[in-house]
Parts: sequence; C-alpha cells; structure tokens
Amino acid sequence: MHYLVLAVESTGDSVGTMIIVQRTFSSDTKLTKAELERMFYVAHWKEFAELGEAESTDGWTDDDFQEFYEDNDGIIDIDHIFQSNTPIHLEEVAK
Repeated sequence: MHYLVLAVESTGDSVGTMIIVQRTFSSDTKLTKAELERMFYVAHWKEFAELGEAESTDGWTDDDFQEFYEDNDGIIDIDHIFQSNTPIHLEEVAK
C-alpha cells in the first residue's frame, strides 16, 4: 500500500503562518491510521531537530525528538491520509 499524509503546521509566529506538510509512506502490509500518524510525527520531529538548532541527536529517542519539537513551539496536526495501491502524489489528490 502507498500512503500520502497531509498535515498543517503552525509556525508559532505572531502572524499565524500555516504550512502544509506532506509525507509519503509505502508498506507491504496495510497500515492503521495510528501507525501512519506515529510514522508521520516521528519523521517530522526528527527532520525538525536535524535541520534546526539541535546539537547532536545521536542516541535520541522518539520522545526526545517530540520534546525538542514541542519545546520549540512546534504544532502540527494531520489533516488527511490518502491510500492507494499505486504510488500517490499531492497533485493527484489536489484535483
């Protein structure tokens, strides 16, 4: 199965900027909503820490990445999960 997960991230700035975040996942087995949500959040938290101001993230747990994200006023909510038997892209679901 192929999945496209869309979320909205608030930057926490005074303007209230919102950013659309997309991630794709593939699996030989069908994934539950909870599994996809967890995969999405962990990938997002890790990317945020690795691209941000975090010092070495070696040895960090998923909880450490989540804490760093939230300590830096990160707010993200999954809006929609699409699934398909073939690879799926944002352009296909935006029509």
